[in-house]
Amino acid sequence: MEWMCATLRPSKMYAFSLAVVLLGLFHNIVALEVPSEFNCKNSLISDEWRREVLKFHNDYRRRVAEGKQATKGGTMPAAKDMNELTWDCNIEYQALQQSCDNNPQLPTNTANPPLPYSRLVADFKMNSNCNKSSVTTDKLKEWWNEVKTVDLTQTVEYTADIKNFGQMVNSKVTGFACTYNKCDSGGKLVCMYDSSRDDTTNKVLYDKGGTCTCQDCVKFLCQPDYKTVMRNGTVME
Repeated sequence: MEWMCATLRPSKMYAFSLAVVLLGLFHNIVALEVPSEFNCKNSLISDEWRREVLKFHNDYRRRVAEGKQATKGGTMPAAKDMNELTWDCNIEYQALQQSCDNNPQLPTNTANPPLPYSRLVADFKMNSNCNKSSVTTDKLKEWWNEVKTVDLTQTVEYTADIKNFGQMVNSKVTGFACTYNKCDSGGKLVCMYDSSRDDTTNKVLYDKGGTCTCQDCVKFLCQPDYKTVMRNGTVME
C-alpha cells in the first residue's frame, strides 16, 4: 500500500547524546532520554523526525508493558521484559544502505543462536512537498494496528497476520532505527530492529507477567545496557 506526503520540513545535523542518569541516594535508574542530538551520518533526515519515531516506539511498547494495549477480543497481557529502545546510528546507516534492495542480507545479532535483524518497509510517493513526519506516523500506526486484527489476549506469539507489529513489539529488541530514501521504484520507509521474531521456533513476543520485573525498570520499560552488536553487518562495540 502506497502512502503520500505533502510539505517538506527542513533538516539539520546535530551531535548525538543519549544518557542514562543515576539520581538520588539510592541510585534510582532514570529512563533513557529522547536525545535532542543524534550525530547520525544522514544529514537529509532531521533529528526532529528521529525523535518522533523513537518516541512513538517507546510510548507504544510501554502501553503493551502496562497491559493496556487493545487487541481483538480484549487487551494484551502485561509484559515483564519489555525493553526501552535506543536509536542506533549504525543501524540507521545499514537500513539506508539496503533501503532500495528487495532482498538484502540482514545483519545478525549475538544471541545464541544468532538471530537476524528484522526489517520493515513501506512505499510512498516522494516529492518536493513531502511531510515526512505525518506520513511516517501514519505508516507506523498502520503497522502497529495489526494488533487489533488478531486475538492476543492469551497467547502473545508472532504470526504472518502481525508481521509488522510482531517485530515492533518484540521485547528482545534493544536498538533500532528508521530511515527513508528515494529509490528507482519510488520512496521507501525502512525500519530495522536488532532482533526478530518468526512463526517457527522463535514466536513468543514477550514474557507475560507482573509488569516490568527486570532489574532496572523505568515507567514499565526495562533499561538495557545497550551496545551495537552487528555480527555480519560490520560494527561490534
